[in-house]
Amino acid sequence: DQYQKRQVHCSIHPGVKPAHSTPREPDVRKHDRFEEGETRNMELEEELKSTRDGYEEEIAILLEKNDDLIKKIGVFMGDPAPGGDDDQSKDIRSEDYIIIDDTDSDPDSSDDDYEDEAGADIMESSTDQNF
Repeated sequence: DQYQKRQVHCSIHPGVKPAHSTPREPDVRKHDRFEEGETRNMELEEELKSTRDGYEEEIAILLEKNDDLIKKIGVFMGDPAPGGDDDQSKDIRSEDYIIIDDTDSDPDSSDDDYEDEAGADIMESSTDQNF
């Protein structure tokens, strides 16, 4: 029996107590520290999960924005617009554009194009006026 062997072994070395010779009482402090550690571990796991969920949402939003920007850049660079057919001829209408300067729209006023409201020639340099 192991207990008897330990007793014998310890009797050979006086002053050494045999291991587990008496039943040990539970160490309350170790148990409390263990529970505190478990509680802290669970808190950290919950914090990690919530942080991960937040990052996953942000990543999903950024991916959507990235896809949208890629489509917009493609259209800007000349790719067909999403949902449009390449085979259809594109009908360009003047209503689709904003005319910023319509000086060429009136063919009858050829000399008026270079005069301001006061009648001064806008093509004439200001240095020419001083000499």
